[in-house]
Amino acid sequence: MFDLNDIIIEEEIEHTNQSYRDISSTSIEELNKNLKISNPYYFTYGHSTQKRLNRDKLNQKPALDYLKKNYGGEWRITASFVYEKGDFMGWHTNNNSEGVRCYFSYSFEDNSNIFRYRNPYTGDVVDSYDKVGWNIRLFIIDKENPFWHCVITNSKRYSFGFNNPNPSKKLCLQLQSEMESSNNLKQIGL
Repeated sequence: MFDLNDIIIEEEIEHTNQSYRDISSTSIEELNKNLKISNPYYFTYGHSTQKRLNRDKLNQKPALDYLKKNYGGEWRITASFVYEKGDFMGWHTNNNSEGVRCYFSYSFEDNSNIFRYRNPYTGDVVDSYDKVGWNIRLFIIDKENPFWHCVITNSKRYSFGFNNPNPSKKLCLQLQSEMESSNNLKQIGL
């Protein structure tokens, strides 16, 4: 088990993303527009407002150890953000980086921040609310079944993304089965 201070050695902002769009870029209407994109491979980043943390100033080891112990395989960090109240990331697919994606998010308030996604098997749009502390979400990135998702923050939130480009077939089937049966992403607290 680890806490936020085990990951953030020094909070250094590497880049701040600004958007000319408002939070409506996370709406279902916006998703429906984006679904008309013929090749979502090129639509990998949504319009967003958040700060990218310098990965060299982070201690990735606790998260990597957790992933290897619980899910096996080789993982690499793909994202490190801090969101303030009102920040967001619009609909996107991450289809430029296939495999299994895992996000560790840390929220300071219950049910304030939302990970919204479209289940690629049912088409349902689901709001997955953060709990206080760590939230872990795993999902499959597959060009054949794009996983559209976005983030809405109503309080401070840290987010650290990891990718396993060559996951075991067992892990993929487990995640797919969980999505199809429960309409929910795996969300557990540490």
